[in-house]
Amino acid sequence: MANKSGGYKSEASKIKDCKIKVIDDLLPKSYFDQIQQMFHPDHGLPWYFSDDCVYRETPESKASMDLWCNENSLNTIESLGNDSDGKKFSRPAGFTHLFTFKGNDLSPFWPFVKPIVDFASLKAGFEYGRILRAKANITLPVPGNKEGTYIGPHVDHSDQSNFITLGFYPFDSDGDTFVFNESHHDGVPEKITVNDRVTPVANRAIVFNGWQYHSASSPIDHNKRIFINFTLEIPENNYSLQNSCME
Repeated sequence: MANKSGGYKSEASKIKDCKIKVIDDLLPKSYFDQIQQMFHPDHGLPWYFSDDCVYRETPESKASMDLWCNENSLNTIESLGNDSDGKKFSRPAGFTHLFTFKGNDLSPFWPFVKPIVDFASLKAGFEYGRILRAKANITLPVPGNKEGTYIGPHVDHSDQSNFITLGFYPFDSDGDTFVFNESHHDGVPEKITVNDRVTPVANRAIVFNGWQYHSASSPIDHNKRIFINFTLEIPENNYSLQNSCME
């Protein structure tokens, strides 16, 4: 059930939101090399341009959208365009490839990418149910962008009660991932505060509670930032990840 601020209350909200878990050297070298090769132009992975790199399921849907940058709150990012440290948000262009969405496999590359989830599940010690969504993003540099500027904070789904976000970096880059202290269990926050940030390192994975506000940032020293994003449904009776990554 949604609360008055837009949050979605469930049993999961009783558990303290974990922030972020980092897993280096996630994949065996032979498989990781193939993942990197998948992004080579010769392998034909199609990319679809977006002038706003935060993915939206449909223009009408409030699920899986940047809750501070959607069409109903474009003015909000102007008035709340700084976090408590005074950093500005950005909305860079980029490219996306959608592998699967809520049971609909949309890419011939999906069977090849899916084992990343199972390696993460094994190494991070969590169980999962459905794979809600999987996609790859290319984030491009923003002219004049300064270090510490990040894309509008968001949650990946606002209509799911128990899920985690898994991210994978296939290449070294700059353009850190930011995870904030604020959770959407309490609705859209008025201010955000950075809890942690993770630099893209090849073969590194990150896992965190899907209700945690988070953000990417544009690269400055590299010409692109590639990130594979998965959202995974967690069974109601299994919160091993949420408990294990509270450090």
